[in-house]
Amino acid sequence: MKRIWREFIFWGFVGLFFILAPYILLNTAGYRYQFGSARFIRTGVLSISASPRSVAVFLNGDSADENTPAVLKNLIPGTYAVELVRDEHHPWRGEVDIIQGETTFLNNIMLFLADTPDLITQEAIQEIAIHPNEELIAYSINIGAITQIWLQAPSTGETTFIHEQSLDTNLMLHWSAEGGYLLVDGEQNYLYTKNVQEIQISDRGEWEFDQTQDHLVYQNIDDGVNKLNLETEDVSSIEALVLPSPFEGSNLQLVDNGHNVEIRDVNKDDYALIAILPAGHYELLKEDAPYLLLSRNSHELLLLNLEAEQPKLLEASGTLWDWQSKTRELVYSDGHEVTTFETENGHSEFITRQSESITSLHWLPEGEHILVTTETNLSVFEQFAQAKQRFSLVLAEHLAISTVWLSDNGNDAYYLVEEPTIALMRLELRK
Repeated sequence: MKRIWREFIFWGFVGLFFILAPYILLNTAGYRYQFGSARFIRTGVLSISASPRSVAVFLNGDSADENTPAVLKNLIPGTYAVELVRDEHHPWRGEVDIIQGETTFLNNIMLFLADTPDLITQEAIQEIAIHPNEELIAYSINIGAITQIWLQAPSTGETTFIHEQSLDTNLMLHWSAEGGYLLVDGEQNYLYTKNVQEIQISDRGEWEFDQTQDHLVYQNIDDGVNKLNLETEDVSSIEALVLPSPFEGSNLQLVDNGHNVEIRDVNKDDYALIAILPAGHYELLKEDAPYLLLSRNSHELLLLNLEAEQPKLLEASGTLWDWQSKTRELVYSDGHEVTTFETENGHSEFITRQSESITSLHWLPEGEHILVTTETNLSVFEQFAQAKQRFSLVLAEHLAISTVWLSDNGNDAYYLVEEPTIALMRLELRK
């Protein structure tokens, strides 16, 4: 090869190096050449995590060739339509803005199962209690002048009759802490093992399970408290109920002084004034020390922090509510609007407004999603919008949905449908 050609090739490579090197360096540093503006712009990053894991990611309708958890780099700034897809689940969709030089996060996005509700029973359910491990459902039905108690295994549909008694419209069902025992609490009290063996207990007073120990149950009677050990059948008397109490050692009272209502911490000789409230009829809804949730005149909610200098945190119209013990947050509704309140910072977040009457509210256990029921549908809402719009999803639609129960782990929702016939349904939300 002639010298001139060798020099030409050499200098050609040198020139190519000086052309490509800046491009490669800028590309590595997160810059991309935008032909429309004829300039280099800095890219952004999108980080996504989701439950369940391994969810396929789509951007603007095209596969990103990534499954969650995913970190998508070198994205040109702009608005992207994000879709998260997994078999047997409802997709999650939202729009996000990618900003140059910044990382946009979609954290803990939850995909819900696209499941068909299961029919549990078509009896007129009055009360239901879900086993802590969801292996059994206890429910009561009223037939004429009789109340019957049944068990059902959701996994198989098998039902077991427990007992029947005279009609009791105020009957309540309670599982023990670990689900070994079922208490039928009404005008008469009955106690059963989960294998439907009756345990004889006194019908006097009120019974309550220990909150942590499965085999202990307490009976409030006029002259004290009895503690029954279900394993040893020993009965002992105690001075006070030893269940964990948010106001252990205190005796809180609501006192109408003629002008307003006082919350007092009363002892034998005196009392400490905790808070002064407007006049009205009050009902205690929830206590989770130091927080106290009250209903005023059946249509107003008051949330108090009894340890704060100014105890009143929230005063709002509301007839429906649910308390999230994990995050100390309240969700409430006046029947059409849903709002959350964070006790830590006093922040309120408007969630949705429904044209239909809202019939129930439930936090999912993690405190990031809210189950909202109207007269015709069951929907879930994100508490905070991570995309440009708050994601919501209709999970089930029926003619008339009434009572809703959510399992302790938040995996299943049970609800009554009243039209065209009464039916108890179960909807699996997630695994």
